[in-house]
Formats: sequence, structure tokens, C-alpha cells
Amino acid sequence: MPSLLLPILRTFWEICLLRLGPQDLPASPLLAALATAAYLLVGWLLGLVRLPAGQAFLASLLDTLLLAVLARIVLWVRDLGRRFLQTYTALAGSGAVLGLVILPVLLWEGRGGTGEAAALLPLLLLAWTVWGLVVMAHILRHALGIRFVTAVGLSLVYLYLALRVVRAVLGPAA
Repeated sequence: MPSLLLPILRTFWEICLLRLGPQDLPASPLLAALATAAYLLVGWLLGLVRLPAGQAFLASLLDTLLLAVLARIVLWVRDLGRRFLQTYTALAGSGAVLGLVILPVLLWEGRGGTGEAAALLPLLLLAWTVWGLVVMAHILRHALGIRFVTAVGLSLVYLYLALRVVRAVLGPAA
């Protein structure tokens, strides 16, 4: 089984590096389900750094649902619904990979990381956030056939909505 997952993980990593796009993934319901599970799990692990388990899971679930809704709506508006599986799979899979990249940093911060390295934390988090927005924009640009700057705008709208919805449901601590 791990040998079967390696090419898919490599593809998600290549998407995160902007070398591949959603069109390089198969339109597979099974792969979409696996990417969803990975995104949900990694989101929950990230949430556990600051939230109780139940709230972290709810935040991750809301984020996952919003990601699917965003993909569905923007593709529907452009009459490209047939691209949903690949687009959503790319968004969820790359999001899970990016979450795993930042998880050690957040765990270190959660344990009270101090010293000179702690001063780099805000920069690391900013760089990771920008990377995530760029990856999302890259995926949306390919899926929708739009300019990159427009895709960045859509990514920012998603980030804003996700933060607002999660905070509306869980409160400002989320």
C-alpha cells in the first residue's frame, strides 16, 4: 500500500512546488476521499495546538466543507463542474501536505519555544500562509483557466471566509 501512495504524495508535493496542477491528478472519487480524510486529519492535528479536541475537529470539518464548497461554486460559475474531483483533490491533498510542513513549527511554538528561533516564528507562519495562498491560486488558475492574480483574489476570499466562519462558530479563540 505505501508504494501505491508514494506517487500520489509526490504529485501533491509537486503541486505545492507549483510544478504540477490539478489536471495531473486522476478524477478519482477514492483519491478525493483519501485527500479529504488527510486534510481533515491534518487540520485537526493543527487545531489541537490551540484548541480542545472537539473544537479542533469542528474547525477542521468546517474548513474542509468550505474548501469543497469553494471548489464547487467557482467551477460551477465557470461551467467547469466536470473538473471538481481533480480540483478539490488537489486543494485538499496539497493542503494536507502544507499542514504537515508547518505542524512541527506549531508544536514547537505550543511547547513554549523560546530564544532567537522564536523570533522567526511569525516570519515562518507568514511565509507558510503565503505559500498556501499561492498554491491554492495555482490550482484555481489551472482549474478555472483564469489569470493568476484573479486566482490569488479567490484564495484570499476563501481564507477570509474560512476564518470568519470558524470564528463565528467557535468564538474568537479559534
